[in-house]
Amino acid sequence: MKKLYLAILFSSLLLATACRNTTSNQTEKPPSDSTASATPLAPDWAKNATIYEVNTRQFSPRVISKP
Repeated sequence: MKKLYLAILFSSLLLATACRNTTSNQTEKPPSDSTASATPLAPDWAKNATIYEVNTRQFSPRVISKP
């Protein structure tokens, strides 16, 4: 029973310290309008192109999980 209380105590302490909002570790940048520089330029043929179907399973490796 003592081990259970210690596990609950340590878990709650870990949770309390992990959820703190410390400003010393976080550096916030002011929001900037970077949408103009972040968008890549599309080629001319892609402006009117249409994607009809994308099968993502064909491009991902097959994962077989063991029971």
